Amino acid sequence: MVHCLRGDRCGALVIAGVLLFGLTATAAPKPKPHPKPETQVALPADLNDLSMRITALETLYEFDFTAEQLNALRTLASDTAQKDARTVAKGNAKLLQGFKDLHAALLKGDDDKIGELKDQLDELKDDDEVDLDDDVDPTDAARAKTPEFLKKVKASQIAAYLAVHAEELSDPAEQMIDSLNEQRSGDSDDPEGDAQDAADDIAHLVVGLDAAKGKEISDQVVAWFKGNRDLKEDEFAARKASLEESAKKIVGELPAMTVIGHWLDYEIATLLSNPQLPGAIDNTLFARAQRK
Repeated sequence: MVHCLRGDRCGALVIAGVLLFGLTATAAPKPKPHPKPETQVALPADLNDLSMRITALETLYEFDFTAEQLNALRTLASDTAQKDARTVAKGNAKLLQGFKDLHAALLKGDDDKIGELKDQLDELKDDDEVDLDDDVDPTDAARAKTPEFLKKVKASQIAAYLAVHAEELSDPAEQMIDSLNEQRSGDSDDPEGDAQDAADDIAHLVVGLDAAKGKEISDQVVAWFKGNRDLKEDEFAARKASLEESAKKIVGELPAMTVIGHWLDYEIATLLSNPQLPGAIDNTLFARAQRK
């Protein structure tokens, strides 16, 4: 717009401006905007780190956190990461490619490929050549900050996440019976480790983020497993009712919403403890910006 400073020159300036604008527009059409550069996200070189990055990305994808929530999560995660030393990862080219493919699909939000690629990656992880140390346990700092972040999460986001993980949730006493049945099959390569993992999962449902009480419950559940996993089929059937009662004595009878709340607390605390969470947040925000 031409602003006239003096009245005598106003008309001439306006006419000249209009003519100049017309000539410029005709001679030099507005250039087309440059296309946005392709997304280039640095992948961790270590397979343990890459696996944890994928795990964090999956959680962010399933919750579909907003940019504001992601930035809040990154701020909270500044001092919550698990820093334990990890054994050297063992893998192969197929595993690496599987990680890369799922990583790309998650950043693109490719719903059609994500489920398929996750299943393929699970199979690749079962290969005898593969040995990853990628488990993440909640840190004390993460446990403390979990309630603060959960206040920012919407009910619809929680519902969507629950829908994806519905099979992981069950009544603690029922889960004890189901886990005992699996252990009685004798198919495990690490029965002691599997019993401990199952007991820890059950304890999380019962007490949530209370580490001391969780260990107490977990120890009782492991002892219960050891005392009953050698039962024959007919003995198990005859004692099933009493087994259910003894399981309930250990874990109590909790309201369903309490169990769900404890499970959700543990999921967020585990996410905050993932050392690859900041990288996953940066990946997600950058990929979204490129899609706009």
